[in-house]
Amino acid sequence: MASPKRIKKSLKRQAKDKDILIWFEQKAVGERLEELTAWPLFSGDGSGLEKQLGKGGPVLASVRSHGVGANLQKYCQNLVLSPSPSGATWEQLLGRTHRPGQEA
Repeated sequence: MASPKRIKKSLKRQAKDKDILIWFEQKAVGERLEELTAWPLFSGDGSGLEKQLGKGGPVLASVRSHGVGANLQKYCQNLVLSPSPSGATWEQLLGRTHRPGQEA
């Protein structure tokens, strides 16, 4: 397993100055990533994301938060740390950032 320092370095390189959503499934993973990177964490309970939307940059988002109705088109990239075996979950999750014909 990679060390926290190595994970932090890799994520910072991937997300440097980008509007990217980093999706995680386990709550502990999201909390640890927030601790390592100081990026905002959106767990799906309605907190965190609203403040971040106008600022840009990376956001840590729980896979469970994909269905809360937030328009995340501002984020042009998705990094899914733990892919779901459910096609419906994938469709909903990626649909948050790509909605043909809709403006951000």
